[in-house]
Amino acid sequence: MATLRRVLPDFAAPGVALGVALLGLASCWQLWEQDIYWQLRAGDELLRTWRWPQVDGWSYTAAGDPWFNLQWLSTVLLRGLLAAGGEPGLAAWRGVAVALLFTALALLIRRASGSTRWPLLALVLLPLAYGAMIHRLQLRSETFVFVCFALLLWLWHGTAPLRQRVLWTWALVAISANLHAGAAPFVVVAAWLVLLSSELAPRQRLLTSAVAGALLFATPYHVKVLPFLYRHLFYFSHKVMSNPDHQPLALRHFSVSEFGWTAIVWALLAIAGWLALALLRWRRPELLPAPYRRPWLVVPVLALFSALCCNRIRSFPYLVMLVLPLLAIGLEALLDLVKQRPRPALAGLLVVASIAVTGHNWWRFPLAWGCSVSRATFPIGSVEFIRAHRPQPRLYNTFAYGNYLLWHLPDYQVFGDTREIPYWKLEATVIDAFYSAETTRALYQRYGVNVSLVPIPGTAFVPGVGFRDLISEYLPPAEWALVHFDDISVVVVRRIPEHAALIAGHEFRLLRPNLPPNHYLHGLPRSVEHDRRFGAELQRCRAAQPDDLFCLLADSAWARANQQADRYPALLAALERARDRGRVPARLRIYLQLELQGLYRALGRDGDARAIESELPR
Repeated sequence: MATLRRVLPDFAAPGVALGVALLGLASCWQLWEQDIYWQLRAGDELLRTWRWPQVDGWSYTAAGDPWFNLQWLSTVLLRGLLAAGGEPGLAAWRGVAVALLFTALALLIRRASGSTRWPLLALVLLPLAYGAMIHRLQLRSETFVFVCFALLLWLWHGTAPLRQRVLWTWALVAISANLHAGAAPFVVVAAWLVLLSSELAPRQRLLTSAVAGALLFATPYHVKVLPFLYRHLFYFSHKVMSNPDHQPLALRHFSVSEFGWTAIVWALLAIAGWLALALLRWRRPELLPAPYRRPWLVVPVLALFSALCCNRIRSFPYLVMLVLPLLAIGLEALLDLVKQRPRPALAGLLVVASIAVTGHNWWRFPLAWGCSVSRATFPIGSVEFIRAHRPQPRLYNTFAYGNYLLWHLPDYQVFGDTREIPYWKLEATVIDAFYSAETTRALYQRYGVNVSLVPIPGTAFVPGVGFRDLISEYLPPAEWALVHFDDISVVVVRRIPEHAALIAGHEFRLLRPNLPPNHYLHGLPRSVEHDRRFGAELQRCRAAQPDDLFCLLADSAWARANQQADRYPALLAALERARDRGRVPARLRIYLQLELQGLYRALGRDGDARAIESELPR
C-alpha cells in the first residue's frame, strides 16, 4: 500500500476512486450522439487515404462545397475506438473518457486544496460537477477537449518547472486545436489566464501567450479555421433551424421536470465560484492559486465564460472546471470555520446532498443505460431494410438521420447530415417543407428523390374527418408507397418500375404507424378483402419486427376485435414486458394503457383494469 501511495499520492482514498469509477460507469448510456457516425466515417476515410478533405462528397445537396474536417484528430481516435470495441462498445468508451476527465478533476482538487481533506472535498464537488456537465458528457470531440482543459488547470496548480509547464501548455492547446477547432478557444483562453498570471517576466508572458494563441491554427487547415470560428461566434445571426447543442440559457432550463437539475446545479456552482473568489481575495488572499490572484485577469475570464454559458448552455463544463479550484479552497476554508464536533456531520451532509442531487439528475436523464445503440435515436430497422432491398437513389432524409446514414449506408448520398454548416442554405426550405405538402413534393422533384426516410409524423383528430394521415397528404399514395417502418421512422418509395417488386411485397396500406394502432378497426370501413390485407400486413410486421410496440398493439386490438381469446395471455405478457421496459414512445402510451385495460377485462382481471383506468387521462 505504501508503494501505491507513493505512485498515486492520496488517490488510494477508496471513496474518490470508487466515485470516479461510478461516474464513468453511469455514463455508459446507449450510443445516441448526433455526430458520432459522420465522425467515424471521416476518421475511416482519413486513415485509408491520408488526405484531409477540402470539399463535401457525402451529400447531393452540398457536393463540391467547401468542407473541412476540423476535428480530424478526434475522428481518427473515434475510429480507433470503434475498431477496439465495436459499435456497442463505443458507449463503454464514453464511460472511460468520463472517468479520465473526472480523474483529472479529482487530482486538480487535490492540488488546489493542498489538504489531507481533499478526498472529502472531491466527494462533495465531483458529483455536483457531473450533474452540471451531464448533458455534455458525450462521446464526441469536445469531450476530449474537456480533458485537455482539465489537464491544463491541473498542470498550473502544481510545482513542475516553469519551462515544462509552458511547453505542456502549448502542447495541450495544439492538441485541442486538432481535436476540435471550435472548442479549442476555451483552452486558449485558459492558457492565457495561466501564462499571463505566471511568474514569467512581463515580456515573456506576452510572448508565450501569443504563441498559445497562434497554436490555435496549428492544424492541417491553419487559417481556414477562422470562418468556422466566425460562424459559430455569431451562430444565431444566420441560423434558421434550432439545434439542441446550441441553446441559449432560458428560464425553462431551471425547471427540474424539463431539464433536470443541470442548470440549477451549474448556477449554484457558478455563483459559489464567484463568491469564493471574492471572499478569499478579501479575507484569505494567500490561499488563492497563482492563476486566480490577478483580479484584472481572472475576473474578465470568469465573466467571459459566464456570458458564454448564458449564450450557449454547452459551455457549462468549462466554467464548472474553471471555478472548481476556487470551490475546493473555499469549501476547505468553510470547514475550518466550523467547530470540531459538528464538522464531520456537516461534511457528511454535504456529500450525501451532492450525491442525492446528482443521482436524481442521472435517474431523470432521457437515455437508456447500456452498451448498445439507441433505437429511439437512430432509424436502425429502416436502414437495415434499405440496405437489404436497395431502393433507387436519391434518398431524402432528415439532418439527424443523415449522421447515421453516412456510416451505415455509405453507398447512398445523403440530403444532409449533422455537420450543419454545409446545409445552412437548405434550412429555410426544409422548414417550409415541414409545414407544406406542396413544398415537400417540389423539393423531392427538384432533387430527384425516390426514397424518403423520415421520422414517423404525428397526427391529430379532426372532428367530422378523423385522424389525419400526413404521410398520404405529403406523399400521395398514387405516387408513393409506404414499405417499411421501425420504432421511429418510415421508408416511403416512389412508384417507379424499379420499385414494383419491392412495393408488391412490402407495401403497407392499412397498417399505418402514424395513425392509432387500432385505426383500421375503428376508423376505416371494414370488408373481407380489407380484413385479409390488414391481417397479412400485421403478420408481416410482427414477423419482421417482433419487438415493435406499434405492431404489437395493433395485433392486440385485432385479436380482441376478432375474439381470439386463446391469444390474450401471450399478448398481455408481451404488452406488460413492453410497459415494464419503460421509455414507451409518447404517441403510443395511451394505446398501451387501453390495450392493457381491454385484455385485463377480457381475462377477468377487473382490479388491474380499474387500476389502468385510474391512470387514463380524463
